[in-house]
Amino acid sequence: YFMAVLYVSGLLPMVVLYELRMILKSCVNEDPFIMRNVTSLKRIGLISLLIGVIFVTKAILFLTYLTLVVIFVFALAALFCYVMADVFEEAVKHKEEIDLTI
Repeated sequence: YFMAVLYVSGLLPMVVLYELRMILKSCVNEDPFIMRNVTSLKRIGLISLLIGVIFVTKAILFLTYLTLVVIFVFALAALFCYVMADVFEEAVKHKEEIDLTI
């Protein structure tokens, strides 16, 4: 079970890194307020929440202080990503509205 937790918690951040790469690529292209970034932030939030849940199940079986820290960090990261996704979604709406008026 512990090896499965380690493998999953090691593979899921690879998806997070890919999504972050897509967000940074759009920022480099000077177009950060697109729906693709909103989708990426929501995926990162979901993956962070999933990692937190995986470590909650690990904490039920084998509780350590580091496990509690990981749960807290990933829950906070999920919350942050969902809030940023909502902010970006509003920014996309405003940007589209401004683009239509010009």
